[in-house]
Amino acid sequence: MLKAVAILLPLLALLCLGGSIWLARQRRRGLLRAAIGVALAMLLVVGALGVARSAYLDALGSGALPRDAASDIFDTLAVFLRNGLRIVTIAAVAIALLSFLFGLPLGRYWNRLVTDSRRSWIADHRTPLLLTIAGIAGIMLLIRDPLTGGAAFVIFLIAAIAAGLVLVLGLQAGAAGREDLVADPDEGHGIVGGHP
Repeated sequence: MLKAVAILLPLLALLCLGGSIWLARQRRRGLLRAAIGVALAMLLVVGALGVARSAYLDALGSGALPRDAASDIFDTLAVFLRNGLRIVTIAAVAIALLSFLFGLPLGRYWNRLVTDSRRSWIADHRTPLLLTIAGIAGIMLLIRDPLTGGAAFVIFLIAAIAAGLVLVLGLQAGAAGREDLVADPDEGHGIVGGHP
């Protein structure tokens, strides 16, 4: 019965969340609220798990089991639950952030942040910027001790995102510059005999 409930309850929770999003007037806002609710619920479960651990250790007293052994047993049994809670919390926060960002007028903010002069500067200094990103990533790999696979993956991912931004902004500026170069010769002919 416990196994059946463990499968049935998450499915019912997902169906309820999907129904609340579907019935919301603005589905993006419904998705945002559902994701925030899931993240808060997971944090409450994490806190309840910590309280349960303390209550379990206090209830054993000193005669039943050594405290270290009891804590190891509890941590071993709860490790999958904790990992699942962390994964669901991170996924819910990511969904909430994405739904929030998609509701913002990002185009206007992007145009204010990245002007033509800044894109042109990035295009002119593209190679030094890429070399700087690669150097910083290399230094982080060298000084990280111990260097785990997860840390190396995060460093490479951040470096790849930074290099991608440099390339994208440089390409936009380069395309704008090429359009100006194509338009300049037409303007250079000027007006002949009073007619363009």
